[in-house]
Amino acid sequence: MGSYRLLLAILVALSHMYVLLFSCNPGVIAVISFYLISGYVMSSLIERYYKNPFNALGFYLDRAARLFPQFIFYLMAGTICAYLLKLPDFSKFSPGRWLLDSLIIPTGFYMFRDKGDFHILPQTWSLGLEMTFYLIIPWLAKYSSPRLIAIVMMGSMAVFAAGYIGIINFDWYSYRLLPGTLFIFITGSLFYSKDRIYLLYIVFVYAYVEVLFLIGNAFNIFHTIVVTHEVIIGLLIGIPALGILKKFKFSALDEFLGNLSYGVFLNHYMVIWVMDKLLATHHHKGLTTHPQEEFLSVYSEGGLWPIISVILISCALSFISYTLVETPAIKWRRKIRDKQASLQAA
Repeated sequence: MGSYRLLLAILVALSHMYVLLFSCNPGVIAVISFYLISGYVMSSLIERYYKNPFNALGFYLDRAARLFPQFIFYLMAGTICAYLLKLPDFSKFSPGRWLLDSLIIPTGFYMFRDKGDFHILPQTWSLGLEMTFYLIIPWLAKYSSPRLIAIVMMGSMAVFAAGYIGIINFDWYSYRLLPGTLFIFITGSLFYSKDRIYLLYIVFVYAYVEVLFLIGNAFNIFHTIVVTHEVIIGLLIGIPALGILKKFKFSALDEFLGNLSYGVFLNHYMVIWVMDKLLATHHHKGLTTHPQEEFLSVYSEGGLWPIISVILISCALSFISYTLVETPAIKWRRKIRDKQASLQAA
């Protein structure tokens, strides 16, 4: 599953270079698979180390040790990079916004507080969403029952459908916030369960998505509400993909590629800025407010080398940050897990 996560991170990077796949935004499709994988991995983690609700603090520390080291590293590196490159939008940089973003969770609620401030890591809104999911999953896992899971999922699916037909803002409530995406995380977590009734839940969700897909085509919803098509496609691809991938065991290569995925997700915007500076110099153009426009022009002319360069450089930087920043944090996470495993056994 590690190599799949790296592929998803690369798809997110491609979307920020305005690369479309079959007229779809690959980043949105990838993000949906990230939600599903997060639900699956969190259920596995809780079952092994944090099943007791009194271990919830250990779970939160575990997740903090996973997300924050590289996040803070790239938040600082991106700030320095944006300043040195003199990006036009950096004039809107807000220290207060920066401090809030450093907590990760506020990034997931940018739509309620965004006043045009400059985003150092704009793609990390999805990390804010994941962390809101982390806040509830230990308790949901502990007190879950087929009935409770069904109620929670149906409520979330209702919110998703309300956004899908335009009653509420789909982009906010059905894609970027927990009310309309919780059922996606839970669907991923159900893949870890051995209870057969949850397999029926997964089949039901997939049938629900297929019905929405047919409705979207019949009533032209995909052309009136932003990202609905990609979200639905992401579910239609991501659910069976997770069902297949969970059967494979980690190999050393797969684990190595998976370790690169988080860094690539975090650093690709910074690499795009740098590459755009080189492209701007080459084409004798000024640095644009939206660096990706330069890539769109070059890509349409058949020049793939800037896009390939961004991916390769992002992977190389990710390897460095994983080795220097993530590896020490892994030792801390192992200590937390060992302690929690002992408490759980006791």
